[in-house]
Amino acid sequence: MSTRQPKKNERSQLLSDNENEAIFAAFGWGCSSLSTAVVQLYLGDTTNKQKWNKRCCGVVCFVKDNPQRSYFIRLFDPKTCKVVWEQELYNHFAYKTPRDYFHTFEAD
Repeated sequence: MSTRQPKKNERSQLLSDNENEAIFAAFGWGCSSLSTAVVQLYLGDTTNKQKWNKRCCGVVCFVKDNPQRSYFIRLFDPKTCKVVWEQELYNHFAYKTPRDYFHTFEAD
């Protein structure tokens, strides 16, 4: 018999308790957030490697997805609580922080 407790979701201090809970409820069974933050998502321009394009704003969660046996960075629309973008983490995933509030990685 397992005595392991379910993983508690890590909340964003910028969201209310209700807003945090609404995002966590959208995860589905067996998923938990190891970190949650309010963000702006910028993607690199496909034609100009020196340019970033703002894609959207929302709530990003670093999700442990037990059913898929993987980890994801998932961005949720806070109004609909739907995933609007996600990136699965993989072996040799390169995550960089060139600025305190600017994190980069190569997306799929």
